[in-house]
Amino acid sequence: MGVVRRHRNLLFVALLFATACNGCECDPDGLNTVPPQDEQTDEFCQRPASKVDILWVIDNSGSMTAEQSKLADRFSAFFKQLQVSLVDYHIGVVTTSMREGFMEDVNGILRRYSGPSVQGCDGCRFLTKDVPCNVDNMDRRDGESSTDYETRLVADCPAVLVFRKLINTGNTGVAFETGLEASAVALGAVIDAETGQYKQGPNGLDIPDQNANFIRRRTGTCDPAPRQAGLDCSQQEGTNCAEPSLYVVWVSDEQDGSPGLPRYYYRVLEGLKGAGNEGKVSAAAITGWPANPVVPMDRACDILQRSWDNDPNNDQELPALQAILNQTDGANPACRDTTDQDMGTNFAVVGNRYVEVVCRTGGQLANICSENYSEALDKLGADAAGLARKYTLSKWDDMDWGDDERPLTNDDPNLNCDGNPELTPDSDKGLCVRATPLGGNEEVLVTRDNALGYRLEPSTKSIRFDGSFIPKPGSKISIRYKLLLPEQQAAQN
Repeated sequence: MGVVRRHRNLLFVALLFATACNGCECDPDGLNTVPPQDEQTDEFCQRPASKVDILWVIDNSGSMTAEQSKLADRFSAFFKQLQVSLVDYHIGVVTTSMREGFMEDVNGILRRYSGPSVQGCDGCRFLTKDVPCNVDNMDRRDGESSTDYETRLVADCPAVLVFRKLINTGNTGVAFETGLEASAVALGAVIDAETGQYKQGPNGLDIPDQNANFIRRRTGTCDPAPRQAGLDCSQQEGTNCAEPSLYVVWVSDEQDGSPGLPRYYYRVLEGLKGAGNEGKVSAAAITGWPANPVVPMDRACDILQRSWDNDPNNDQELPALQAILNQTDGANPACRDTTDQDMGTNFAVVGNRYVEVVCRTGGQLANICSENYSEALDKLGADAAGLARKYTLSKWDDMDWGDDERPLTNDDPNLNCDGNPELTPDSDKGLCVRATPLGGNEEVLVTRDNALGYRLEPSTKSIRFDGSFIPKPGSKISIRYKLLLPEQQAAQN
């Protein structure tokens, strides 16, 4: 079929303004703007601030010294996302060691803080908002000794000090890492083989006594706030209406050796929040990945999800990804970490079992061999805060991509995004994306940039905020784009 010539029709039709709502209420009676026939605007509400319980599962075997230090030194990149997102957090740490009587840090038991006395944590087993932090960035400075750094933390940000002590688990743990099993035991997500249900303890789920009160559930009565007409993202859920989120982070340079398939652990974790709240459970993994991969790490989940949803035999990217996921042999590691000079060149394999569980939850992956974890932890922190990064367009299939039918190329039809009379290439694009950033108070025009703005995700017909730009809790995201005219849609089909 030949290329359809594009015509710009100035006709207006008496149609209600079409919107796509996510987690918010829309009242068509409050929308009286009549748009051009060839434009569409989708509007979304970013999730409001809520509660999240974050479990870190740390490999404490002999090769993990450097990785634990990097996490401890750069944790504020993760922590600041929780601060600006205004979430109510619990942050706990367990190890990948599962063996009776081997040592204290085994069997999914939360580690206890042991360090200088700080407000809100007297030997606590998990970090909460009761432990203060008075600054935005408390990363360890280049050349700063560990003693000087911790002295500075005691004065300015005890919260990061608590995490630092919890995350430094040492390297004398069990060499056979079972991180998936440890996380399930820590959270009481263990299925009884005889009943097919979660194992029960005296007070509900069979959670270790030391982990009491770490994982939270919705409690009390739910009294929703009254809704007003129109798209009002500032309307918050009433007290006790929101189920707290759960976020699990596995950190290991080895393959997981837990019994059972990864799908089992995905299902038991997902079910912890009850029917209808499966989306409240997500995960991340810091694991090995090749230095110059054929498939970038940030593409792995898209490809895997596509293979689960469709016929994998027709996916040309899947074989290359599978070759990477098979790099679990220590004799041929995926990457090497040279940041700890005392430990030599530690290797890391691809923890494909962790990768599968993470991708099934729509979570994040990071390379354990990276020299600096700041960027990875920044992304993980935003993800853990429970803020949405992906927004699916309601009429992706009818979008006008221009004569070459390729997304956002130079021949795409431009929209007046900035409101100025003349179209300018820097700001007026094929998509107008407007949102309020974290920490900001005013809506801005967002650039199409993987690191600073948004990117397209064709596999899900969405846009994603994967970099430093994340819409503020409770704010509105507006996405405007050109549509093919009805006759063009018919010719295309």
